[in-house]
This record gives sequence, structure tokens and C-alpha cells, in this order.
Amino acid sequence: MDEFQYNGKRLYVDLTKLNKYREGNRLEAKKAIGGLPNSLWETYSAFANTDGGMISADETQDKLMLANFKTDAFDFETVNRYRNRFKLEKPEHAWTYISDVEFLRSIGAVVMDENDIPHPSFAGLLMFGYEYRITDEFPHYFLDYQENDGGNERWTDRWISSSGDWSGNLYDFYMRVASRISQDIRVPFQLDDQVFRIDDTPVHKALREAVANALANASYHDRRGIVIKRSPKAITMANPGGFRIPIEEAIRGGNSDPRNETLLKMFNLVGIGERAGSGIPNIFHVWAEQKWKSPSYHETFSPDRTTLTLHINSFSADNLAEKSAEKSAEKSAGKITQKQSEVYEIIKGNLNVTTTEIANMLGLSRQTVTSRIKKLKDKNVIRRIGPANGGYWEIIR
Repeated sequence: MDEFQYNGKRLYVDLTKLNKYREGNRLEAKKAIGGLPNSLWETYSAFANTDGGMISADETQDKLMLANFKTDAFDFETVNRYRNRFKLEKPEHAWTYISDVEFLRSIGAVVMDENDIPHPSFAGLLMFGYEYRITDEFPHYFLDYQENDGGNERWTDRWISSSGDWSGNLYDFYMRVASRISQDIRVPFQLDDQVFRIDDTPVHKALREAVANALANASYHDRRGIVIKRSPKAITMANPGGFRIPIEEAIRGGNSDPRNETLLKMFNLVGIGERAGSGIPNIFHVWAEQKWKSPSYHETFSPDRTTLTLHINSFSADNLAEKSAEKSAEKSAGKITQKQSEVYEIIKGNLNVTTTEIANMLGLSRQTVTSRIKKLKDKNVIRRIGPANGGYWEIIR
């Protein structure tokens, strides 16, 4: 046990068990590999001007077991959506065919106790848990996505994790935000060598990377939660917690120190995010290629908070007319989009697959899949033989 003074009293901390403690207004964990992080001095000043505290160079804690939780804290519909995406990303992987608990253990979402009973890890609860169970461990956990169309209202659309009409966990939040945040962003119209429209541009990928970065680097015991706002001219992403390396170093790339490494691993396994310190530099590079105003990071302290601002160009009336013309040309030429091709490839691989099964595999609503199937039918790419129940698909071309 190590001794330190706090408010005139003698207190003891077992440094061998430091990873059991939580960050707060008396304990702050800082990564100190290669030198002291810049934010340490703000923390030091805050402690000096209040009642003191303890600063430690602590490693990531999101692998730790939550012994008071069982696997019933997980929303297994979320787990199923994640596993379907994993299967699409890695169809031959051995983990595709193991049980849910073994799968969750393999990706770091579950830890077995000494009696071989599975418990969620910190990362597993955040990624797949029900919101009301997440807040049992992380009282300040809060996810907030807002859209504003440029009018006087604070927002025109909003999702929050505590609404009770969806799981409220990180994976479902990511999937909802990633599909929505880049809508109507002005990007060049391109076709690949198979005459598929390329909807997934570097801008779309960079936006998804930015969302994953915010989720993987948040300090979930801190207040105020994650807030993502989209307006016609900019997107801001704010998360609790500061950078663990200097901001300049993060922008240069080549050195990565995520606060929640297991969360980042889970995103990586389904093709989301970067591990090699290239995510933030890529965001800056893509914005430079578009000749948009450079992104900016802003840190505040006590409590620590990081805000990324991404300036964007939304569609004007002329852009929307151009987009409509592109869609008309695409339809007349019989070309299918990348999103439609995802549905096409699933049908091609299983002629008995149902619309509901496709929706689950892609993490989409049944209505969205039905719309894409209709477009494939209109373009004479597929057709349905027999009734909806009991029939099968035929590939025309």
C-alpha cells in the first residue's frame, strides 16, 4: 500500500490494484509513455486549486470484468447485428460458427470468472448493453445525435440513448449515426470498373472514422456524454476525456493511444476504424483533398472534453438537381449502386434468403431493404419466383 495526504488525512492506495479504481475528481489516469501528456498540467493545476488528488499513468481499463453483471445485461439483438456484419466482413473466420458467449469472449466483450461464469467487460457492456444497464456502471453515460437544418430551432431531429425506444448502446448508436451523418454531403459522382456507383467515398469513410474515434476515446465515467451535431455547414463531435498524446502528434499520425483499446478492436473487427494511428491524419487529408476548411480539435479541461469540428459543403439546389440527373442516368443505363449491390450479393449467394434476413445481415430496416430490392427488380437484375413465403430469387444478370 502507498500512502498520500488528502485534506489533512492519511490515505492509502494499493498501486498493484490501481486498475480497479475509477477516474474522478481525486484520481486521474494519464498515459505517460514517451513523456508526460500535455493535459497532465491542467489536471495538476486543478488538483492544486481544490483539495488535491492523485495522478497515475494508467493503462486502458476496458478489458476489466464487471463481476456484478451477467450476460443478461446485453441486448442480444445488437449482438446478432454485429455478428451478421462480422460474417459479411470475414465470411471464412472460425469465430463465425461459435456460440454467442464464446464469440463475445473472443472479441473481449466477455470475461470468465474463476467459476467459468461469463461477465461483461467494461467494453462489452458499452458496446452491446442495454442503456439502463450501462448507466448502472457508468452513471454519466449519455449519447446524443442532433440535426439542424439551419433554421431557428435547436434541432430538427434528435436521438438520445435514454429515450427507451432503442438499445442505447455504442454499436447501435454508431450504425444509426454513420448511415445518417453523411447524407447529402457534396462528393464527386463516380463509377467503379464494374459500373457500380461509388457511394462510399473517402469523405464518407472519414466521417465514419471520426465517429468511431469519438466513441473509442471517450471517458465514460466523466460527465456530459458524447454529443454529435450536424448542421448544413459543419459537423461537431464532442466526447468526455482529453487526448492521451499531444494533439499535434495525433494529427501527424503513426502513434495511436486509444483510451478504450478493446472498443476500438471491436470496431476494427467489423471494418470500422483504424488501429495504426492513421485515422485522424486521414480525416485531415480527405478534407484537404476536398479543399474544405481544415478540421479542428479543441480541448477543455476540468472536466476534460475534446471537440472535433468538421466543416462541410452540403447540397445546394443545383447540387440536388445534379444528383437527381445522375440517378436518372443511372437508372436508364441499368447501373446499380454500391448499396444495392450489397443486397444483390446476398441474394446471389442464397436464392432462398428473406427480406428480414437481409435486413439483419446488413443492420438495416426491412423497409430500406425492400426499397433496394424494388430498385434491383426495376433494373431487371433480379426477380421473385413464387410467393413471398416459400418462393425464391432468380438472378437475371
